[in-house]
Amino acid sequence: MDKAGVDKAMTFTDKGLWVYDKTENDKIADAMKKYPNRLIGFATVNPRFGQDAVEELHRAIATLGLKGLKLHPWLQLFSCTDSVLDPLFDEVAKLRIPVLFHTGYDVFSGPKSVGRPTC
Repeated sequence: MDKAGVDKAMTFTDKGLWVYDKTENDKIADAMKKYPNRLIGFATVNPRFGQDAVEELHRAIATLGLKGLKLHPWLQLFSCTDSVLDPLFDEVAKLRIPVLFHTGYDVFSGPKSVGRPTC
């Protein structure tokens, strides 16, 4: 980061996209602790894991100190209007955290889909 002139960076894992593995968010929290003025950690959970995803998001924010949620619609196979997100977004609203969507060309993750009023 120093060599590239980067002061701060957001970081997150890609492993939590597919599996329910709490240790991945723990690794991000550990990196934030090691570089508190440099890294901004985002939790990664799979919305398809329902209440487990909600609980892991809450733990990652409230206990680990992560700052937001990273979602990857086309790899996790949902659109931002999918009702599978409702429980997770309820928790996001309670926690008052930002959500980062990976966008691209796929039907699930076109940039316009994230900005829809129903999202």
